[in-house]
Amino acid sequence: AFTAPVAGRYNISYTIQFNSDTTLVSGGSYLYTSIKINGNFYHYGQGFRNSVIWKGDTTLSASQLVNLAANDVVTLWAYSDGANTVSGGTERLSLAAYLLG
Repeated sequence: AFTAPVAGRYNISYTIQFNSDTTLVSGGSYLYTSIKINGNFYHYGQGFRNSVIWKGDTTLSASQLVNLAANDVVTLWAYSDGANTVSGGTERLSLAAYLLG
């Protein structure tokens, strides 16, 4: 999570890597990512659908300009309707926030 130290316009970027899923979900398997501000959905960054099975790890990344007030909290959200899980470690999961002014 990121807590804005001051009010301003921020560039929020993130990367989420999902571990592979070897199960077949009827009609395909979905992956979605988003950022939340103070617990509320703000921006759906990317979504992905595979009509067969996942053949390997899948990484989704996005970036969004956001106006934040001081003490606003930015968190990541990830969803899979299959058996995919979010990979751990800073090399596979990242959140960056840059104050633009």
